[in-house]
Amino acid sequence: MSTDSTAIPVSNRIASLDQYRGYAIFGMLLVNFFGHYRTAWVAELSDSWLKDGLGFIFGQQLHHHNEFMTYADTIAPIFMFVVGIGMRLSWTRRVKHVDPGTARKAMAKRYFTIVLIAFAIYSGWLWDALMSIGLAGLVAVLIVDKKWSVRIAYALGLVVAYQLIFSYTSYGEWLLRLGKYGRELDWPWISIFLPLRDVLLDVPINGGLLGHWSWAFMLIFGTIAYDIMATQDRKKILTGLIGFGVVLSIAGWGVRNVGTQAYFDKAEPYAAARMLEGDMGPVNTIVGKSPGIFSALAKGNAEAEAALASRNMTVFAELMKAELTVLAEREPETAPRLGNAWVFSKNYLTLPFPFWATALCFFHLLLFYVICDVMKLNVPGMAVIGLNPLFIYIFQSLTLESLSSIISYYDLRDTTSALLVFGSGLFYFGLIYGMAHYMYKRNIIVKI
Repeated sequence: MSTDSTAIPVSNRIASLDQYRGYAIFGMLLVNFFGHYRTAWVAELSDSWLKDGLGFIFGQQLHHHNEFMTYADTIAPIFMFVVGIGMRLSWTRRVKHVDPGTARKAMAKRYFTIVLIAFAIYSGWLWDALMSIGLAGLVAVLIVDKKWSVRIAYALGLVVAYQLIFSYTSYGEWLLRLGKYGRELDWPWISIFLPLRDVLLDVPINGGLLGHWSWAFMLIFGTIAYDIMATQDRKKILTGLIGFGVVLSIAGWGVRNVGTQAYFDKAEPYAAARMLEGDMGPVNTIVGKSPGIFSALAKGNAEAEAALASRNMTVFAELMKAELTVLAEREPETAPRLGNAWVFSKNYLTLPFPFWATALCFFHLLLFYVICDVMKLNVPGMAVIGLNPLFIYIFQSLTLESLSSIISYYDLRDTTSALLVFGSGLFYFGLIYGMAHYMYKRNIIVKI
C-alpha cells in the first residue's frame, strides 16, 4: 500500500460519484454490522406496529436471503459498480503518463494484491467481497480501455458462460448445496487437479470459484457508467443512466420469468408424480427451493392456496389430485435439480441477479446525480467515508472480525437488549468514521 496526498482535490471531484461511493461504504457497514445480530431484541418491544416495522428492517432487509433480493443484496453490486467507476477513472489518468501496457500491468498488480489480501483475511468464507473484487478486476482489466460495445459483449459473454456451467455441470449442484466435491459430486478436473481444493471448494457462497465472472459484469458496467458521467452533459447522463437501467431491469426480469417457467415445466410434473406416489421427500425439497411453484395450479382454490403457503403438500395433494394426475402424465425422464437457478440470488449469481442488480446500480447513481449534481445537495459524511473505499472495507472487516469474536464468545447474537445492539453499533460506526474522517481531512488516499 502507499499513500498519495497529491490526488485530485476533493472539491474538484464529481459530487455524485463521491456521494455514491460513500453510500456504498455506508450500506456495507450497515449490513455487515447488523447481520451479526438476530432480532430477539425486537420481540421485547410492546408496540406491535414498531415491532413489525423493525422486524422487517433488521430481520429481513439487513440480511441476505437465497430466495429473493433484499436491501442487503443490493450493496455488494453497488460496491462492485463503484470499483468499476474507479477502475475506468484510474485508467484514463494512467494512460496520460505511461503506455497502455505499463498501465495494464500496474492495474493487474493492484487487483492481484487485493486477491492476496482476501486470502489473508477471509477464513471460512473465501468468496466474499474483497476476493470477488480482486478476481473481477483481473478479468476486467483486459478490456478496460476498449469501446463500449466490446466491454458490453465481454461482460455478457462472462455471465452467459457462468450460467451454462451452473446449469449443465455439477457446479450448480455445489452452489445449491446439493452435494460436495469428492463425495456426492464428481467433477474430476476440479476435484483432482485444483490446488488448495479443500480451501477453494469448502464454502459455496457468492458464486464460488467462478462467481467473479458475474461480479465482473457489474464492474464492467461501472466503467461504462463512468464514461457516461465524464461527459458532464446532463442530457447524456440522464438518458444514459435511465436507458441502461431500464434495459437491464427488463432483461433481468425477463430472464427470471422465462427461466423459472422453463424449470417449472419440468419440476411440476415430476413433483406431481412423486406426490401421487406419496413420496414427499423430493417434493418438499423442490417446493422449499422454488417458492411459487404450483401457485398457478392452486389459484382460485383457497384451501389449496393455504396448504401451499404453509407447505403442507400432503393436504395439497389431496385437494388437487385431479390436476396433479394430468400434470404427472408429462413427467420428465430425469429429476429437475436447479430450482434456484432463476431467482434474484446473490449466492448463486445466475443471469437474473447480475442483470437486475446492475440495473439498480444505474438507478441508484441516477438518484445521486439528481440530488448532488442537479439539486446541489449532499448527504453529510458520505464523501468522507467514500474517499478510500477499499482501505475502509479492509479496516472495517478486521474491526468487525474482532467484534464478531466478542459477540460469539459472550453468546450475544440473540441478545434482547436494544441498548447493547445500538450501543455496539455506535462504537463500530464511530470507529470507522473516525478513521475515514482523519484521512479525509488530510487528503490521504491509500492505494492498494
